[in-house]
Amino acid sequence: MAIPLIIGHRGAKGIAPENTLKAFKVGLDFADCVECDVHLTKDKKIVVIHDGNIKRTSNGEGEVSQMTFEEIRNFNFGDDQKISLLSEVFDLVKDKNKKIIIDIKGDSFLDAKDISVAVGNFLKENDKNEIAFVSSIWEEAILEIKIIKPQTKTFIILDMELTAEDILNKLKKSKADGISIVYTFVDKKIITALHSQNYLVNVWPVNEPEDILNVSFLGVDGVITDYPETALKYLKKE
Repeated sequence: MAIPLIIGHRGAKGIAPENTLKAFKVGLDFADCVECDVHLTKDKKIVVIHDGNIKRTSNGEGEVSQMTFEEIRNFNFGDDQKISLLSEVFDLVKDKNKKIIIDIKGDSFLDAKDISVAVGNFLKENDKNEIAFVSSIWEEAILEIKIIKPQTKTFIILDMELTAEDILNKLKKSKADGISIVYTFVDKKIITALHSQNYLVNVWPVNEPEDILNVSFLGVDGVITDYPETALKYLKKE
């Protein structure tokens, strides 16, 4: 059995505050790759945060798009962690010689397109060694990345049950290189169909040892987990 890529979800969100440098440092100790989420601030900085509002993950409140980076930087995102720029996380990953998946967020495809243009330009300037992948629920965002930096591998995020045919149609439409799908919505038939056309399959959020082993036996390419140390422990046993 080929061991799938271990991908730390929002760094290692089960162990440290999600999407913080602390979480990424923990994740990079055990994972091959870390995943992060990005938004644009009012002053067009690419920041690493899942939600469009800082309320859930910090001691502040407000829309990311309506605040400057320095304003958001004043808040505590858990364990005295500040919000990070994508460039800070990227440099950390590069120094560790690992990989990063950048998940483009946005409340609409127009928001996502703006973020994807910023991310695409950042990668075009900084990702000479191709350490970054890009994912999004927004097909328009994936297409924009392919226009700006065609060699960057991209993933459509899926959180619904679809047939292999439906998934393949989405992949062809978006020019994506693979899917990132909720692990309960994938089976051997879908994986075989996608692999036969050279598409990649990542699954999330896989946290229980039994599930980690089950999806690896199915032949997925990447396991996105809140607990990369646990994934490494059980996958190395195999």
